[in-house]
Amino acid sequence: MTRSLDRLAHLADALRAGQHRRLLIRLAAKLRGARAHGATISGAVTQSDRVRAIRARANPVILDRRDRFVFFPNSKVAQRSIARDLLRDRVIVRKDDPRAWAARFDRIDDAYFARTFTFTVVRNPFDRVVSAFHYLRDRCAGREFNEFVVDVLGREGTSFDPHFAPQADGLLHDGALLVDHVGRFETLDRSWREIAARIDAPAVLPHRGRSERAASYAGYYGDEARRVVERLYHDDLTLFGYAFDDGRRDQPRVLRVAP
Repeated sequence: MTRSLDRLAHLADALRAGQHRRLLIRLAAKLRGARAHGATISGAVTQSDRVRAIRARANPVILDRRDRFVFFPNSKVAQRSIARDLLRDRVIVRKDDPRAWAARFDRIDDAYFARTFTFTVVRNPFDRVVSAFHYLRDRCAGREFNEFVVDVLGREGTSFDPHFAPQADGLLHDGALLVDHVGRFETLDRSWREIAARIDAPAVLPHRGRSERAASYAGYYGDEARRVVERLYHDDLTLFGYAFDDGRRDQPRVLRVAP
């Protein structure tokens, strides 16, 4: 208490002596320094369980410097094309700048999500597993696809690698869908045009990160591997209306839309 009073007395003496300009310059310099190190001026807001769950997402959400969107990415589902290519100068990715990402998220609350467009892009789990297998082939110990799915994923589950994580895990909270819009990898060009119109982004999305594989996933699967994927990705298949090689391109079915 005594120290605070001494500081106030010192400030009053400085103002009387006409030193206020110098004090303001020093204060501005300190504020610029704090901002450069990712500090927030207003401080963190009170965050709900829902917001904290989003913050703790295994595949971190990608934030927009313009505050027009929050992107909920899924590995092997156009994440690189969106965040690394098209919007690379606009996004805040936690992996690239943890301090800036944390500082921005400190100011996010339910009101922010209510006024900010949130979106994701999902992919048929049968196709996504094939894509992840090819992407991580060096880690698959020379196994062929069916052997890998049955002997590795079938025993270790999707924890084998984050690229195999179910999409529904990071898109639901208390049974409610966390995003405003669910795009589909199978109709990516059309889905992206709809998203781009909402976030003021280019309407053409570059296609990157394609692996050398057959165009159709169906030929990769034997019966046992198919049953493993059906078991591991039951929520993805149910929530987003996917099935094995059924050719449907309808809109995702949702259990309950988040308020």
